Amino acid sequence: MAEHIEQPEEDDGWGAVAQAFEQAEDQEDDGPPLNILSGEASSGFEFEKIPLDKAGNLVLLREAAEQIRHDEISAEEFVEKVMQVTELAENGIKLFASEALKKETAKLPPEQIELVNLFEKQIYAVKEGTTLMASYADSGNIDDLDRGLDIVERALQIVDEIQDDAIEIDDYEKANPRESTPVPVEDAEG
Repeated sequence: MAEHIEQPEEDDGWGAVAQAFEQAEDQEDDGPPLNILSGEASSGFEFEKIPLDKAGNLVLLREAAEQIRHDEISAEEFVEKVMQVTELAENGIKLFASEALKKETAKLPPEQIELVNLFEKQIYAVKEGTTLMASYADSGNIDDLDRGLDIVERALQIVDEIQDDAIEIDDYEKANPRESTPVPVEDAEG
């Protein structure tokens, strides 16, 4: 005869992903919270959708690219602006490499782990793109500037889509909360 054990409810919406990041950041504490779109340090992981065309980091990079094209800023000023985003990406890479985030991510359902992994790839792409953009200051090769900005724009577009997916998951789970599910357990007697 089987008896039933109640499984606890799980918060497996976007809140769980955000909580994993927040707990990992609390343990690592090596810089401002990761918000690759806004360009501003945020307090915790309160989920707020920023329209891509208003994303602070993307706006900063686009403006810096235009300014350097038109000789409105020096190469040093350009690199300084681009490095702000590079440093944010580097902090993100450190966070993703942390044992704390790996541990928290492992607790998530597969579809959320997929979002976290895709987000991590975009952080690496942002670093690649900003590094290429910054190299324009030395190379003078406009292709470095254009390709670097294109890499960053594509990465942030994907981050924007990840946010859309996360919002969809969160909205669905808020509208359809899971109830405790009985799990059959065999008697010790067999």
